[in-house]
Amino acid sequence: MGAQIQDISERRAREDRLHHMANHDGLTGLLNRHSFVMQIKERLERDGTAAVFVLDLDGFKDVNDSLGHAVGDTLLQALALRLSATSDPAENLARLGGDEFGILLPADIDITNLAVRANTLIESIRRPFSVSGHELNLSASVGVAVAPLHAKDADELIVRADLALFKAKGEGGRRYHVFDTGLENQLGAARAFQDELRFAFSERQFELHFQPQVLLDDGMLTGAEALLRWNHPVRGFLRPAAFMAVLETHPLAYEIGCWVLDESCRTLAAWRSHGLPALRMCVNLFAAQLRSGTLGEVVEATLTRHGLMPSDLELEITETIALRHEDKELAPLWNLRSRGVGIAFDDFGTGFASLSALKDFPLTRLKIDRSFVSDVCSNPHSAAIVRGVITIGRSLGLDVIAEGIETDEQVSYLKASGCVSGQGYFFGKPMPTYDFIDMFGGTR
Repeated sequence: MGAQIQDISERRAREDRLHHMANHDGLTGLLNRHSFVMQIKERLERDGTAAVFVLDLDGFKDVNDSLGHAVGDTLLQALALRLSATSDPAENLARLGGDEFGILLPADIDITNLAVRANTLIESIRRPFSVSGHELNLSASVGVAVAPLHAKDADELIVRADLALFKAKGEGGRRYHVFDTGLENQLGAARAFQDELRFAFSERQFELHFQPQVLLDDGMLTGAEALLRWNHPVRGFLRPAAFMAVLETHPLAYEIGCWVLDESCRTLAAWRSHGLPALRMCVNLFAAQLRSGTLGEVVEATLTRHGLMPSDLELEITETIALRHEDKELAPLWNLRSRGVGIAFDDFGTGFASLSALKDFPLTRLKIDRSFVSDVCSNPHSAAIVRGVITIGRSLGLDVIAEGIETDEQVSYLKASGCVSGQGYFFGKPMPTYDFIDMFGGTR
């Protein structure tokens, strides 16, 4: 008999690589979600208990939006290294997707020590990350769930930890939260609300009201701001504060934003035919419209469809958009401004991003937030901010309009301070289009 010897080391190495790829995250080298679930299942079968952390970075989207996905990926790799370096060897680490990571705690950990471990984890992530020439100061939120107290199987345990994470982020982040049964009810309510918004749009329950904008000197009408209202079949007319936070992150945000733009322009064209004087329509943008890359084409097509000039339209940018943009997203705004479309920065002065936005955005107008106008005659700090915004606007060649004007005394102060335009209940509440026509002398 003879024997044949074959070197299979290369085949084994290839099989090992394939096995590793199937069970580990390609970016960070940590376990992937599937392997993490299997680790939890094995722990539950062996010990009947398991404790899981699910964590993510507070503000990771801002890193991606402002510095690009390449920097974001490098940050995730750096985070994975830090987690590995600061974790107990008996802990199982995984990347569950995006900037979400999972930790299966050691089997012998005392449940009373989970809070200490979670806080230690949060503190370790607060140390600055040096990534691609940037020093990034970030924080983390952590959700905690324990089996069999909170769940009976691996998938359910991760879902419970996810719900606790959602709660921690909702409380401002930089903290941990342990799952409790009330969280599931809250999430169910949020999902139901999103479904209700989808139904509202398909059933045309949204409509626009319009608030006049005037010259402070003589009260002459110069424009109108289109404001979204939800004509809820049970709760009546809802203002944006009741639904906008959810709507801005809804998959339909882009589509609804385009509808607001089109309906606003259609209304302005209709007002012209009813004899209203020439004025400018101001429309609030959704972040999804700016991110789409089609804003310029959509605006141009909408103006053409309704026979309007670029100077008939003003687009309003909120601070949320100012904080979360990539430079390439601003190109359509610069082009629209060069064509004559107005670009306003809404609620100016309420956040730390405001001054930097003046450099980056192609603005034509600043809007002084109503929170400063409301007590401008009695609060020296509000008065100083109002005067400062007016001075900044004048120095940069920008128009300035004050929101939330309700008294003659506020009008007098703003005029004396150099503010030219205003809007608020003093001049007219947001109203349906037919009331707007009646108020300003058109024919229905």
